[in-house]
Amino acid sequence: MTTRTNDGHADAPTLRTGRDGRRYRASAPSPAERARARRLAHKLVCELGLSIRAAQALMAAEHGVRRSRGAVWEDVAYYECPACANRNADTRTPHEPMAARTPG
Repeated sequence: MTTRTNDGHADAPTLRTGRDGRRYRASAPSPAERARARRLAHKLVCELGLSIRAAQALMAAEHGVRRSRGAVWEDVAYYECPACANRNADTRTPHEPMAARTPG
């Protein structure tokens, strides 16, 4: 679980060492934490226009949410915010997955 310090910065999540010697999060994120990360990634990329890498860095530095670029891309591609829902269905956004695009 990620906590906030007194100055408002995100604290690192509790980590454990795996059998392979790498450090992993002590517990899996809850569904609420995953939903928050999904909404945050989508907001940073879709509404603020950041790149996937910039959103990933900002999520880790400011919000204490560490996600891979692939996870951030999936969050952006498969989550539809109200702003995206109001767009014309024929309008393709840069972060729309190739499988979702219609040929032609």
